[in-house]
Amino acid sequence: MATLDVLEIFSGTLSAGDSFEIYDFYDEADYPGDKDRAWFFTVVPDPHQLPASTNVSYPSSSWFQILRAWSGLWTDDSDPAHRGALSRCVEIKNVGDSEGSYHVILSISR
Repeated sequence: MATLDVLEIFSGTLSAGDSFEIYDFYDEADYPGDKDRAWFFTVVPDPHQLPASTNVSYPSSSWFQILRAWSGLWTDDSDPAHRGALSRCVEIKNVGDSEGSYHVILSISR
């Protein structure tokens, strides 16, 4: 029976309209085992964690969006430590109208 691991991999604050990318991979190359796992990213707004900037109050709403998710496979024979490492990546954007805090959650089937 498959299990599901749920991990918070990143958190922070982001200004309105800004975006960033996360590249997630492990040094241990296990492509045959990793290719059969499902990976899902979720971004969760956090209205209780105020941004560190001055004169900021709780926003009336906070909106974040996953713009894209993609995968890559390290295949460079000159780098045996990473060869066969499967990379999963995500781009996240604050689509709201104010700075906001968030948590990025990664769920992995095992």
